[in-house]
Amino acid sequence: MSIARGGPTLAAIRDHDHDVPYIPTRTDLSPEAAVVQVDLDPVKERVPLWTFPVDLPVRADTGRALELIASYPSELLTDADRRRVESRRAELAASHARLRREWRRTALEQASARPIVPEWLGYCLEQLRRTAPELVFVVEAVTNAVTIACQVQVAKHGTWYQSGGSGLGWGIGAAVGIKLAQPDRPVVAVVGDGSFLFGAPVTTLWRALTSGAPVLVVICNNACYNATKQPLIAAYPEGYSVRLDRSVGIDLEPAPRYDVLATSVGAYGERVEELAEVLPALERGLARVRDGQSAVLDVILAHP
Repeated sequence: MSIARGGPTLAAIRDHDHDVPYIPTRTDLSPEAAVVQVDLDPVKERVPLWTFPVDLPVRADTGRALELIASYPSELLTDADRRRVESRRAELAASHARLRREWRRTALEQASARPIVPEWLGYCLEQLRRTAPELVFVVEAVTNAVTIACQVQVAKHGTWYQSGGSGLGWGIGAAVGIKLAQPDRPVVAVVGDGSFLFGAPVTTLWRALTSGAPVLVVICNNACYNATKQPLIAAYPEGYSVRLDRSVGIDLEPAPRYDVLATSVGAYGERVEELAEVLPALERGLARVRDGQSAVLDVILAHP
C-alpha cells in the first residue's frame, strides 16, 4: 500500500497490498508529494526492476497499520481542521454526484451506437442492479473495468470484488467461489473475453454445475487482448501491428462462440449484438441463475 503525503496530513491512499501502486504514465504525482510504502515487503526485494519512488518504506501488516493511521489524525485535529474536513467532504460528495450524472449522460448518448459500447453495457448492468440490489459483482473486465465501475453504483461492502493481482483468469472461478460462500445471492461475473478464456471456462462452468453454484457471466467481447494491444501501440506507434492493422497473438478473430461453449457444460448461452437486447438479455440470464442454471452472455463490443 502506497501513501502519498504532502504537508501535514495524508493526501491519498494509493492502493492496498498491491505491487503496482499506480501507473506512472497515467498518474502524475505532485513534485511536493512524499511517498510512504506500507507493506510486508515495502521495498519489493523479490521483484526485479521494481522502481516506484519511495521516500519512506515501512514494513508492517497493512490491515493493522491502516487502523493506526486512521486513528492518529483524530488526536491532532482542531475544531477548525474538522470544519475544513467536513467542507471538503461536502465538496467531494457534490463532485462525485456530478461525475455520476456525467457518466450516465455519456452512456445514454451511446444508446443508438453500433456496435455495443462498454458505457451502455455498464448502464444496463446498473439497471439490472437497481431491480436486484442483492447482486454481487465480480469484475475482471480489464481495459473496460473502469468504464463498468463508473456506471454500476454499488455502495455496500461485499457487493463488488476485483483481483488485486496482475494474472488474468481469476474472475469466473472467483465468481463460483463467492456463490458457494453466499448461495442465497446471485453473482454476476463481468469479464473480458481474454479473462474468460484464461479462466478455463469449461472446467469452471462444469464445476459451477456440479457444485450447485450457478453464476451469470457477462463477457465484454472485443475480440482481442486489449490490455496487451494498448501498450504495444503506445510503444511502437509506427510499428508492424499499427501499419498493417494486425496484432499477432493479440487479436482473437474469428472469435470463438462462447455462447455455444456454455451449452456444452449445461449453462445457458446467448450472443448479444444489439443495444436494445443488452438489458433483456441480462434479465434472461439472471432468471436462469435464479432457476439454478449458469448463464453466459457474450456481449459483442467494437474491436479496438
